[in-house]
Amino acid sequence: MKDLFGFDHPDEDPDEYQAYINSPRWKRLRAQKLEETRYQCEGCQLSRLSVTLEVHHLTYERLGAERLEDLQVLCEKCHAAADEQRKKDMQTQRAEKKRSAIYRGFETWFANGNTNNANIAKRKFLTMLYNNTGISYKLDLNLLGYDDDDPEWRPE
Repeated sequence: MKDLFGFDHPDEDPDEYQAYINSPRWKRLRAQKLEETRYQCEGCQLSRLSVTLEVHHLTYERLGAERLEDLQVLCEKCHAAADEQRKKDMQTQRAEKKRSAIYRGFETWFANGNTNNANIAKRKFLTMLYNNTGISYKLDLNLLGYDDDDPEWRPE
């Protein structure tokens, strides 16, 4: 799925994901990774004799065509923590991509001469975005080297 700025989001279909996890290819890859780590959690170092081991995807970018380095053997506790961290990292990456897209869009729009005043241009640009998307963004002109009279301003 693509967002407003054309960035991909790995919103996997749960049924497709489950079918893949049950596939012979995944089972072979999983077994290879477990063997490579000598059946130890890569987080806490506990062995399969002490905990149930799971194979964690560090990323879903190559789901179905993973490399061993895309995977990590973890116990249930470390796996849950790694999943939470991956979610936080993805949210941060999405926010950075969205933010950078807004800043790039503003710079292009401002360079096209819509106004000579950065503060007025910011308000016009963010209002235009809001009218087109229904989403209220803010933009700190200080990050672009301009004086910003209200960095927290956003259309309502």
